[in-house]
Amino acid sequence: MGRAQLRQSAEKKKLIEAGEYWASASPRAKNTDGLEADFDQFGLSQELREQILADTDPQTIDQDFVVLAENAEALDVFMFCQSQWRTSMSGLIGLDYTAVIAVIALRYKKRKTQRDLLESVRLVESGALGAFAKMRQVDG
Repeated sequence: MGRAQLRQSAEKKKLIEAGEYWASASPRAKNTDGLEADFDQFGLSQELREQILADTDPQTIDQDFVVLAENAEALDVFMFCQSQWRTSMSGLIGLDYTAVIAVIALRYKKRKTQRDLLESVRLVESGALGAFAKMRQVDG
């Protein structure tokens, strides 16, 4: 996998995690697994990893969600559409894409930007639906 593909994969993963974070009633369990994956993605040396972990308060790990600049627009659209869920007797189905597309079209004129944003919002939605499903399993 090339660097560009790794970066795209990491961006998609962060969008899904953003949806999970949004849907979760409480922050994820505090651990450094997410940090280790990020360290691997950036190819950080063991020395630098140890320094970062030494400077990181374990009580704050995973309490805040960092939004990558390249994901900010997609998360902004998702937050704007967060009340536009389709439901059924079994719960949430997904976002109302008619509403999502309308929001994107009002805010962005370039077709490629619109397509890219819709794909990114769908990733956030996927993370949120996954988190909701996990909560149902725990509650059920």
